[in-house]
Amino acid sequence: MTLHTGRSKLLDAVKVLSLRWEAARDGWDDTAGRDFEKRHVEPIAPQVQTAVRAIDRLATVISQMRHECE
Repeated sequence: MTLHTGRSKLLDAVKVLSLRWEAARDGWDDTAGRDFEKRHVEPIAPQVQTAVRAIDRLATVISQMRHECE
């Protein structure tokens, strides 16, 4: 799997998770649901953004490395 493929799969998975959470939240609107969202769902987006930025930086470094080694 390439970095680009992994990056795309990660972003797609987050979109699916968001859609499914929205559907689940409609039927789970209580204190436990809000707590679950705050503790488990909300932290995912910033973590994914950090991972995507890291993947992008790594892709740049690998590209430069390949260019220098040719």
